[in-house]
Amino acid sequence: MKNPNKQQAGRKGGQAVTPRKSEAASENGFRGGRPIAADAAYKKSLAELNQLLEDVRAHITSHALRQETDKGNWGYNGDMNHYAGLLKELLGRK
Repeated sequence: MKNPNKQQAGRKGGQAVTPRKSEAASENGFRGGRPIAADAAYKKSLAELNQLLEDVRAHITSHALRQETDKGNWGYNGDMNHYAGLLKELLGRK
């Protein structure tokens, strides 16, 4: 038998609780009267990530050119292993 005095989750005094407009995003993408800028923020983050990937590629190319002038230096191989480890960690690979 249910206890009629016990409040259920999401209910107040037995009545459903409706979130305030400022607490919940509406279907048209507005919260509290201001547009949600998730799409713009995503696009900005994506552009930044793509630039970082280009920078990584340029760094690797430059690193390879330096290694060509110092082929006996094991440090270059250590660098590449370090970079590969960081990328594998990012991607959840071993």
